[in-house]
Amino acid sequence: MRRAGRRFVSHLPLFPGYVFFQGEKAAALRSQVIVSLLEVQDQRLLHRELGELWAIQQAGLPLVALPWLAPGDAVTIVDGPLKGRTGTVLREKGRLRLVVSVTFLRQSVAADLPREALAPLTKAG
Repeated sequence: MRRAGRRFVSHLPLFPGYVFFQGEKAAALRSQVIVSLLEVQDQRLLHRELGELWAIQQAGLPLVALPWLAPGDAVTIVDGPLKGRTGTVLREKGRLRLVVSVTFLRQSVAADLPREALAPLTKAG
């Protein structure tokens, strides 16, 4: 962003509300700054994944946070010609597919869609 001839850069957290730290759990909780801790079952995996994110950032590539989607999750399409439609996520041979079913017929069809076109379906409530 430019303002008055000066260039400004803003950095937003990729995962708002989360802080990654290594240290003593009890001391962190006593600080009264942390509300709760998430136990990491696989430290090596987390370290590798965060390293991959860091490498992407250092390469200057833009990062876009997306909600987690897993096979079986209900989703809504948020972009493209099918915007507003709903279905279920299926991952097949490395591709993300949207499955739409006709329950009465016990039949389904699948369509390949870009990941960024899908969002978790929220229940009205």
